Amino acid sequence: MNKRTGANSVRFCTMTQPRPLLTFHLRSGFKCGKLITVFHQSDVIKLTLKPNTLAIALYAVIFDEVPSTRASELAQELLKTQESTMIDSIISDIDFEIATPAQCVKDIHDCRASEQELRNYLARLSTELKALRHV
Repeated sequence: MNKRTGANSVRFCTMTQPRPLLTFHLRSGFKCGKLITVFHQSDVIKLTLKPNTLAIALYAVIFDEVPSTRASELAQELLKTQESTMIDSIISDIDFEIATPAQCVKDIHDCRASEQELRNYLARLSTELKALRHV
């Protein structure tokens, strides 16, 4: 109960951009796990648990053997179903993963397609999302 108003109330807020679900600090020496982004700040590592945007991008193609052929169709679907801030995160995370591979994307959902085919799909998806946003 709120002592000032005397009412039972719950406040909701609308989040316009993905916010970390969990943030905590550890001294260096911790190996990061799945879904955790690591940021170095002097001798402290800040770990932030956030939505796995690569998992969102790969979900629709788990059973496809050649997902890159569907990149345009799925880019349009993502633009219809996701907020613009999530699209920004998806594009940014795909571009980062393509430029500096940090994980086996095939293992995110145990996809049928090869690792190289999934990376081709992600690159095309990012390109399609960027192009469709400026139409």
